[in-house]
Amino acid sequence: MWRKIIVGAVVLFFIVLTYSVISFASQGRPQNWEYSFNEYATTPFSTRIFFKELPNFFPKKSVTKLDQDEIYNVFWSNPVIDALNGDSLLNFEPVASFSDEDYSSKNNYVSVSYTFESNFDGIDGLINHVYQGGHVQIHAFNFNYQLLERLEIDIGVINGSADATPNLATQKVMWKGDSFDLRQTRTEEYFLKYPSTIDTIVINDSGRVMGIKAKIGHGSISLFTMPHIFTNYDLLYVDQGFAEAVISDLPVEDTYWSKDLNQYQKKEKGLLYFIFSHSTLKWGYFILLFSVLAFFLLNLQRKQKAIPLLSTPKNLSLSFLQTISDLHFAQLDYHSILRKKMNFLKSKIKTDYHLLQKKVDDGYIQQLAKRSKIQEKSIRRLFKLYNETIRRKAITKAEFESLCHLFQLFKK
Repeated sequence: MWRKIIVGAVVLFFIVLTYSVISFASQGRPQNWEYSFNEYATTPFSTRIFFKELPNFFPKKSVTKLDQDEIYNVFWSNPVIDALNGDSLLNFEPVASFSDEDYSSKNNYVSVSYTFESNFDGIDGLINHVYQGGHVQIHAFNFNYQLLERLEIDIGVINGSADATPNLATQKVMWKGDSFDLRQTRTEEYFLKYPSTIDTIVINDSGRVMGIKAKIGHGSISLFTMPHIFTNYDLLYVDQGFAEAVISDLPVEDTYWSKDLNQYQKKEKGLLYFIFSHSTLKWGYFILLFSVLAFFLLNLQRKQKAIPLLSTPKNLSLSFLQTISDLHFAQLDYHSILRKKMNFLKSKIKTDYHLLQKKVDDGYIQQLAKRSKIQEKSIRRLFKLYNETIRRKAITKAEFESLCHLFQLFKK
């Protein structure tokens, strides 16, 4: 009884759960328009599409995400470079490369984030990387003050309304003589002040500088205040040509990318972060949890050993008699069969009709006919035919069957 109630409750629970999941999955949900620049998410202002397509810009070269614990192996400091200020840094003449064979100086580095963060070691290592021949592009709304201080750059901001939806006006930007449409954002960051040795590479239709490029030693570093051009929404619905043109400005070399250069502020992102970043993995994780829960609920009841079914006892006497009869008929011993039938008949008469007389005479036959209600002439004929037949040496099958038919008179 309780088992049926528990099973019914579990089935009802999963029916309600399935209906709830289907209803939740089918109903419209408000879209998230916050800038996350998440490389895994599919929200409008994430960068899943860009980082998935980034290796196509550098054929036959590696494109690697740079984890925080690997930054120091790629970007490392040099005392000569660290001692230079911004002005001397931009005018410092290239010298012979370092002899460290583990340091690859021609690698590209790309950063796309809301705010570019770094510490002193990260900035010094980045500038040293550029000096040795690396090319760097940093796309962000805000930049670390240490980087701006080393390059002697000031950022200007024009505040505007918040980005509630992506349906905002567009502006024109100029890049190497070509014009592109660029979506406006909630604020407009631009480069207000920078040394004259730094090149202007992107200007909007208002005359504000949105992108600059500085040559340091053997390489270059470019800063852009338009990271939203790499978001999923802008690549799909605005103008992906500008993002392609900007990335194509880098040489075809091995490329690293990351969000910032904070060596000692590593943010661990475990397996669940990766799972919840993909909708298919997230729903697969939920289904796994529900399946495990269902398994435990359905196995709460203690399992019992199966009780075997007991069949009703069978009367094998008739089967035994049938076997014996078949044996007699197979041997054609009609004399023995008739004697046994007569003995059985006399025993039946004695039991059913209470005739204890052993001799079969007229009185016996009359009493038997009266008590059994069988015609007297039929009884006389049975005993007479039996006596005649049993004396014969050979009994035919027809005689045997005729006598057996008379024995059937007493079968009721």
